[in-house]
Amino acid sequence: MRSRTGTFGNRNPDASPDIAFPTRTAACGKVGSHHAGDISRPATNTEEVTALTKKQTKQLRAMANQLNPLLWIGKNDVTDAAVKQADETIDKHELIKCVVQDGSGMTAREAADQLAQQLGADVVQVIGNRFVLYRESRRDDVKKIMLVRE
Repeated sequence: MRSRTGTFGNRNPDASPDIAFPTRTAACGKVGSHHAGDISRPATNTEEVTALTKKQTKQLRAMANQLNPLLWIGKNDVTDAAVKQADETIDKHELIKCVVQDGSGMTAREAADQLAQQLGADVVQVIGNRFVLYRESRRDDVKKIMLVRE
C-alpha cells in the first residue's frame, strides 16, 4: 500500500488522475467553487481584488473603536444620496462607521453588505445597529492607513 504524504490541496495518490481535492478560491478563501462569480467588491482595470486578512480586520476594528458615526441610514434605507455621501466620506477617511436608525427597514448587516457592494468597500465589522466599512482612498492628499502584512 502506498503512503499518503503532503498537505491539503495535493492530489490523492489513490484517486484517478483527473480528480483533485477542492482548492481555495482567491476571492474569499473558502473551499469549493460555490463562489465562482461572487466577488465581494467589483474589480476595475487598475484595482486588484483582495480580501482583508484576519490581522488587517483586527487592526481596522481597533481603529474604528474610537470613531464616531459619519453616516446615518434612516427610513429611506440606502438611497443614491446616501451612497454618494458615503463615497465622498470614505474617500476622505478610508474607514467609516455608519448607523442604521430604528425607522429603517434594513438590518445593519443588510445595509453594510449593500453599501459595501456599491462602494467597492470591505465590511470590517457589524455590531448591533452599527457597521464599519473600509476602502483605500483614491485621493493622493489623504493620509493612507498602513495595513499590517502577513
